[in-house]
Amino acid sequence: MRKWWLAFIIFCLTTHGAFASRDIHRGAKFFFQYCSGCHSLKYGASDLWDNKQLAPIPWRSRIMNGKWLTSLAPKDSQKWFGQTPPDLSLEGQKHSRQWIIDYLMGFYDDSQHPFGRNNIVFKDVNMPDVLYSVSHDRQSIAIDIADFLVFVAHPESTQRYWVGCAVMLLCLFALCLTWCLKNKY
Repeated sequence: MRKWWLAFIIFCLTTHGAFASRDIHRGAKFFFQYCSGCHSLKYGASDLWDNKQLAPIPWRSRIMNGKWLTSLAPKDSQKWFGQTPPDLSLEGQKHSRQWIIDYLMGFYDDSQHPFGRNNIVFKDVNMPDVLYSVSHDRQSIAIDIADFLVFVAHPESTQRYWVGCAVMLLCLFALCLTWCLKNKY
């Protein structure tokens, strides 16, 4: 029985590696570097920005009342893109992590498109390929940005994971106790 208990604890700790490996600070840095010029984060958890720890130093002045506001004027965005770029706060809730990665990686050359690049996932999107100049780290940057956007949409996910592990350990303990009592009586 101890082997099962130990196996369960090892399973919990190793699967948490998927959550722990996400470097939210690195994803925030890449978001602010590549996305924040046009996109805002108005609807994320406001306490996320209260201490301004996730925002790199040059961008901290753009955080107001717990919301990231872009410096792109709506009039300019209408002129350049034909519409105001969407807020990305809930994009990690609307789409999966893999969808965001596929979207960021899915740009290809298209001479018919106004920006010269189109997207496989979202056809005729009015967004330029922001990672076009990135060559060797493109996949890793897309993954970090996707992890950051999922974190912004679900900042409680890590806490929820640990509560789930604690509940499962409690259930396993209760199962072991019940099994021991059954054998005793």
